[in-house]
Amino acid sequence: MQSEHLSSSSKAMESLWISSSPSALQGFVLSDEDLNGWWRHQLAGKKRRLTATQVEFLERSFEFENKLDSERKLQVAKQLGLSPRQVAIWFQNRRARSKNKQLEKAYDSLRASFNKLKADFDNLLKEKDGLQTR
Repeated sequence: MQSEHLSSSSKAMESLWISSSPSALQGFVLSDEDLNGWWRHQLAGKKRRLTATQVEFLERSFEFENKLDSERKLQVAKQLGLSPRQVAIWFQNRRARSKNKQLEKAYDSLRASFNKLKADFDNLLKEKDGLQTR
């Protein structure tokens, strides 16, 4: 069930995704929900969550390039109805999450190696003790 949802979501995103060339961004259309939410946010001045469409577009952009130059940042911000600062902060936070995930994977790998070496060492000690008692 969930994999079906993910694959249909991926297909939907692929139809929405446009390459990151400047001219290609012009084809990305925001829903009324996206634009209304952006204006409400601007007027209220309160922190709000990004819409699913905005997040998916940002994730796709991040997959292509994890840092944006100022021109590209302005294009993405305009396309999504966000401020350039919001886009920059989203990318900064996403890079930090990505780095943390890489560190967690490295830690898990090192931990597994350590556990295997420790088990091998313990087995060698038992073998040594067995040979000494003979």
